Amino acid sequence: MKAQKILSIDIDYCLNTNDFMHVFDLFCTNLYKLKEDRVLISNHHVDILDLINTITDPIDLYNIDFHHDIFYQDTCSPAELRNSVVDSSNWVGWLTIHRQVSKYTWIKQDMSEVFNKRTENAFNTLYDKGIQYDIVDSRNILFNSKRAVLEKKTDAYLKHKPVINIQNRIKKDLFNINFDYLFVCLSPDYTPKEHFFMYDLMESSKSAFFQKS
Repeated sequence: MKAQKILSIDIDYCLNTNDFMHVFDLFCTNLYKLKEDRVLISNHHVDILDLINTITDPIDLYNIDFHHDIFYQDTCSPAELRNSVVDSSNWVGWLTIHRQVSKYTWIKQDMSEVFNKRTENAFNTLYDKGIQYDIVDSRNILFNSKRAVLEKKTDAYLKHKPVINIQNRIKKDLFNINFDYLFVCLSPDYTPKEHFFMYDLMESSKSAFFQKS
């Protein structure tokens, strides 16, 4: 099966207008090649799952983002991801254990968090085959108590780990990739309000393009 190439752009990557010029150029390059049902622009990064929920082929994911979005141990556990607790800070981790992700490429800023050994070890725990039960803190699901939910673990998430590539800033080689899907998000909690116009411009560009086509 041919891997589906997905380009995800988080506006919080853009620290200045020069960053945005590169992002917008890449966005337009791919927008003009795709059908409307393969392009989604939304406020929150977790909404990308609506775009790729029906993909059954392997996935090559390229994420232009200030954050890696795999998951952060201080706010989320592997058990929660395996049991489908997902949000904008851990959607990549969720995707890699519930879908067949062949490769994840994180295009980051120079001052983004370092993907170090601690982060790699945390990522590897998502694929720990020795766990018989997962304990999920119910405060993250339905309740406002400290009770935990025991969920019988299945093998649904035990897929091969993706290759992880990390790249500082947008390089020319990204423009040579023919992406199959395109996603853009604002991430209002992380993007300064003075940069919201970047999101608005991309959203209006999409609307204008598909109205004409």
